[in-house]
Amino acid sequence: MTKGRILIVDDDEVVTGMLSEMLTTEAYVVKTCTRGDEVIPVCEQFRPSAVLLDIFIGTTNGLTLLQEIKELSWPTAVIMMTGLAEVSVAVESMKKGAFDFISKPFEGDHLIALLERLSNTSE
Repeated sequence: MTKGRILIVDDDEVVTGMLSEMLTTEAYVVKTCTRGDEVIPVCEQFRPSAVLLDIFIGTTNGLTLLQEIKELSWPTAVIMMTGLAEVSVAVESMKKGAFDFISKPFEGDHLIALLERLSNTSE
């Protein structure tokens, strides 16, 4: 039994690989994107229950992608990730509909707890 479908969006393949392995071990079905232009088509096909979205994906602004994801026709929670721990970016992402915001590097246990809290709020 799977816990949910997670889309990981980050232009750093080391990050996507590490997160993918960790979440697959935790019984999530995982897909990854390393380019901003892949995100919406993958979301439409994969229909993730949650998206882990980096603030900067190459030249793509993650906040713009957040808005596009929130406009899709089914509910998907978005957790924003960034290596820049700026409060203003966190506040802006929450105003635009992000479920939560985490700063890299973060503990795997913290992310798992966040995803479990997300699944508890959607039941």
